[in-house]
Amino acid sequence: MKIDQKYRIGILNGSKSCEPSGFLFNRAVHFLKMNGYSVDFRYPLGCPVILVNTCCVTKAKMLEAQQLIDTALQKKDIEKVVIFGCYAMAFQSKGAGPEPKMVFVGPRELKSLEKFFAFEHPVDSIKNDSVDPRIFVPYQTKITDGEHFVLICQGCKYSCSYCNIKKAKGDVVSRSHDEILRDIQQASEQGRDEIVLLADDCGSYGADIGSDLVELIQKICLRHDDIKLKISNFFPGDFIRLYPRLHCFISKGNISYINVPIQSGSRRILGLMGRKYEVDDVKKIVKEIKSLNPAVWLYTHLLINFPTETMKDYLESLEAAVLFDEFMIITYSDNPLTRASKIGPKVDAREQEKRLGIANRVVSLKKRGIVVENMDVDHYA
Repeated sequence: MKIDQKYRIGILNGSKSCEPSGFLFNRAVHFLKMNGYSVDFRYPLGCPVILVNTCCVTKAKMLEAQQLIDTALQKKDIEKVVIFGCYAMAFQSKGAGPEPKMVFVGPRELKSLEKFFAFEHPVDSIKNDSVDPRIFVPYQTKITDGEHFVLICQGCKYSCSYCNIKKAKGDVVSRSHDEILRDIQQASEQGRDEIVLLADDCGSYGADIGSDLVELIQKICLRHDDIKLKISNFFPGDFIRLYPRLHCFISKGNISYINVPIQSGSRRILGLMGRKYEVDDVKKIVKEIKSLNPAVWLYTHLLINFPTETMKDYLESLEAAVLFDEFMIITYSDNPLTRASKIGPKVDAREQEKRLGIANRVVSLKKRGIVVENMDVDHYA
C-alpha cells in the first residue's frame, strides 16, 4: 500500500556534507513536496512517516545511520521508515531481517520512491535546482548551497582500500550526453552561468558508454561557451590522463574549479590505498594550471593517519596540499567494510593528535583549508 499525501513526512538527515548525497536527497524531498506531502525538518519524530538520509563512508557514519533508524522505529506512532542513501544498500547487503515498517531507497533507486508514495508528478519530472541548505551544508569556499548541480554519473571504476563507494553504488553508470545537455540547457534558461558537474568520481564518467569527461565538456562548451564549469571529485589518475585534452578549456576559462583529491603525498601510502598514480605528476599539473590560469580554483582532500603512515609520509602530504588553493585534511577512521581496516599497524592516538595539531597550524597559516577530526564530512573520492 502506498503512502498517501495526508501523511506528514519527517526528515532525518545523517549525510549533510556529501555533495552527491545532498543532491539526490534534495530531489527525493522535492518529489514529496511536488506531490503534496508536507515535510518536517524541525520536529520529524512526531510524524508517522520518516525519511532517513544515510551515509556509510566510515564506521562512525554507519553507527549514526543505524541510531537514526532505530530512533525512528522506536516511536509508537511510526508507520514507515524510508531509509535513503548509501547505508540503505549496506543495510540490505548485511542481511537485515524483514521489518514491515522499513523500506529502502538506494542512491541509484530514486525512481523507486514511486513504489512507496502516491504521486501525480513522477521523479523524472523533477527539475534540477540548488540544494536546500537544510539538506546540504558546504565544507569549502567555492562549493555553496546555492550551486546548480548536474549529475553526470554515479559509482566508480576504482576500488580504493579505504573507500565504500564501490560497495554502496557499484561500477560507474553514466548519464548520456543528451540528458546532461538537456539539464544544462534548462540551467542556462534559468540564467545560470556556472554549473557543477557532479559525480562520485567525474574521472570515471563515460567508462561504460565509450566516452569520457573531456568529450562531454567539449559538447557542453560548443553549445554553452558562456557557462563556466566546476568539476567535483576528479580522480587524480584520470586528471593526469585527461589533462592534455582538458588543457585548452582551462586556458580559455571554461573551467573555474577542479577538485582533485590526492589523499596522500606519499607514493608508498598511495600504494596501500590502491590509488595508482604518481603524485608528482599531479603536483606538476597543478603548478602549470596556476601559471596558465590563476583564476581556476584547485581543491584537494588529504587522508592523514592512514595505517602505517610515517611522519615522512605525512609531511609529504602537507607539502603537496599547500600547492592547492584550498584543501581539506581528514583523519583516517577504520570502516570494517573496507580493506584498509585490515592494514596495520595503525597510527597510535597520541601520534594522531600530534599530526592533527600540525595540520591545524598549517591551515591557520595558509588560511585556506579545514581539518576534519571526526569524519563529519561524509564523502571523499
